[in-house]
Amino acid sequence: MRFRLWHALVFVLALAIFAVARAPAAYFAPQRPGVFTYDSASGTVWRAAFEGVRIGPYQARSMTWRLSPFDLVQGKARLPLTFSQGTIEGEAMLLANWRNDRRLYVSTLRLEGAPLGAVLAPGETHIGELDVFFDDGNCAAAAGQLESDVLVRAGQALNWSGPPLSGGAVCDGEDALVRLTGTNEAGESVAALMILSGDGAAQWRISVQTDRPETEAALAAAGFARGPEGLGRSEEGRWLPF
Repeated sequence: MRFRLWHALVFVLALAIFAVARAPAAYFAPQRPGVFTYDSASGTVWRAAFEGVRIGPYQARSMTWRLSPFDLVQGKARLPLTFSQGTIEGEAMLLANWRNDRRLYVSTLRLEGAPLGAVLAPGETHIGELDVFFDDGNCAAAAGQLESDVLVRAGQALNWSGPPLSGGAVCDGEDALVRLTGTNEAGESVAALMILSGDGAAQWRISVQTDRPETEAALAAAGFARGPEGLGRSEEGRWLPF
């Protein structure tokens, strides 16, 4: 039997596929302090489990994912994520393909607390049926419902009690906007805004409209600064970990 070049290529390809299939999950999930870290990882790229997960300020005892090789053969990746037992719980899915399309889908997710200045304010944020799709980097569709009582329960941490917030997601040019608003009993209005970009970047802003000196003093101590939209704070991060 004569040895041909294509025999060698098939052998090398099969070896590479076998190596990827058996590679540990940690190889495909690099840690980024402040964005995504974990204490330990088990499984392979196809079925992975992580313990002691930290996503930004939130923690979960465990996170799992599943990845289909059949999707990869078709030039796409669908990554279902499950978070359990922590300040982040629920299910989400990240999707991507070779055409630079990206999609974030959250069936249900609960976030406990929220970073406000130097404190992690108590309360919960609930996200349901959030669906954001980027077509070649541009927002093509965005929908979903969000509710949060963090500012209502932040009185002890901030010396100020805000309103319950609710809202949804829409496209705004190339970006997706997740906007929540509310007004408290003192007539102070709050707008919380998350800007998601097709390259995975995210910006988070919150602004408070008030003319009460005691509110200005309390929020200034939490890092809020006076601007054209009232007292505000902003931060930058990523909604895609890669």
